[in-house]
Amino acid sequence: MHASTEGYLRMTLKEVLSLRFTHLFSGLDESCDSDRCGSRTTITGYTEWLAGNPPITIGWDWMVTAQRWVRVGSPRSNVLLVDPTERSYSRATSEAVLGTIVDTIAWQEQARCAVYNRYA
Repeated sequence: MHASTEGYLRMTLKEVLSLRFTHLFSGLDESCDSDRCGSRTTITGYTEWLAGNPPITIGWDWMVTAQRWVRVGSPRSNVLLVDPTERSYSRATSEAVLGTIVDTIAWQEQARCAVYNRYA
């Protein structure tokens, strides 16, 4: 792992997979969709996780659908994936791969508890 001039930590997939991510913070999005009683609402928010030293961060948006918490969109991170010869993958490829990693993390319960404790 090493830093790039763009501020990313350049890491191989193997290095990222060896990390253990821990929950840092979760919150609700400020929503002004509708203030009318009985109107349809959507609960959305964000969560941030970290691992390693120097800290690798990864965050993503989520929404609640039918009482399931699901990731929305690509994750944001300070990691740029590189191949074994240290050639950078495109940002889109890195985000797609990081998305599959995020989807293996059991993040929903920790995010839910953090949001509940913060807003209850």
